[in-house]
Order: sequence, then C-alpha cells, then structure tokens
Amino acid sequence: MSQKFDNSDINYVIKTLENFSAKYPELINHNSDDLETRVKISFNKDIIPSIPLTVSDPLVSVILEGYYKIEKKNLEKVAYQHKLSMASENIVGEYLELYISSKTHKNRSWVHCVDSLVKGTDFVKYDNEEWQFLQIKNRYNSENSSSARIRKTFKKEYGIEIKKWFRTNRDGTDNWSVFPDKNLPDKQESKLFSEKDFRNFIFSYLNHLNT
Repeated sequence: MSQKFDNSDINYVIKTLENFSAKYPELINHNSDDLETRVKISFNKDIIPSIPLTVSDPLVSVILEGYYKIEKKNLEKVAYQHKLSMASENIVGEYLELYISSKTHKNRSWVHCVDSLVKGTDFVKYDNEEWQFLQIKNRYNSENSSSARIRKTFKKEYGIEIKKWFRTNRDGTDNWSVFPDKNLPDKQESKLFSEKDFRNFIFSYLNHLNT
C-alpha cells in the first residue's frame, strides 16, 4: 500500500490471523500462497480506482440528450465522466476498510481480513477470550443478500454473531460515533474515527499514489 504500515502492525495482523486460522480453519479462504505471504502482498498493494471496461448502452446517450437536454457534442464527455464517477464510487468501500485498519491495527483491535482471507467477515479480533467478527458497509443500502445470509449461516452453524456496521445513513449522516471500538461498549461514542478524518485519509492516500 502506498502509505506504509509499521512492521509491528503487519506482524500483529499476521499473528492474529494465524491464531484465528488455528481456531477456525474451515473459515479460511485458501489459495496457493501461505497466510503470511497473502498479508504482506496486501499491505504492499496500491488500491487504485479502476474505470469500468463495460461498453455503455447507446440508449443512455439518447436519454441524456432527449430528456436531460445534454448537447450532442458533450455526450461522450458526460459518458466518460459517468464512468469516472462509477470507478470512484466502487472504490470507496476499499478505502473505508483501509482507513479503519490504519486505526485499529495500531490500537491492537480489529484486524482486517485482507485478501478475503476469512469467509463472511471483514474484520476479526480476539477480545475477552473469544473471537469477534465484523462486517462493514459503506452505506445503509449497500448490503447484498449474501451478507445477510452469511450472518444467519454463521449464527446457525458456528454460534457466531457477526456484528454489522455501516458508514452513512439514508439522510447523509454518518455512524462513526457508534463504530464498535476496541474497549468501548457498543452504545458508547467512539472518538477514534470521524468523517472529516476519513476524507483527509483518502486525500492523503491518493496524493501518495500520484507521487
């Protein structure tokens, strides 16, 4: 990743996920690399917005011109800007996970399950002699049916309760104050995160990408 993580933070993530894998081997998504390699690769990978390669439906331009009165000479530019907007929207969730992990790893709290290493969850931590699980979403309506089904399956098959948290509400307000922080009860306000800090984090990360 463009912004360096301390080796102590990386080692904390590796050790935690190794301990988790020993407890729940059936919940690990395996590939050809070992766990330590996968974590280190993820920490060194740049997260870059990717413009969709799908060909736009030509009727979109018809609607833009016919209803929204976009001049014909501007249709191609508007279509490209729409793709840029889609790329930006699609990447916010990854930056959200990166921002949270940049705080919680230093805090020795939630560990990011990088590379989809753990099935069904984005973060895990060992607290009060038990493993805790957390799914995060960017918006109130960004959850798909698969995520909800996974929570039900984990509860039924493993007796595991996966916490769910999302960043923004329908009215545009955020939920940073109720993020399930390290040593705080769920209903006590967290001071570790804020929307302003998240925005600054993204700007800083993108500046690193461009240097």
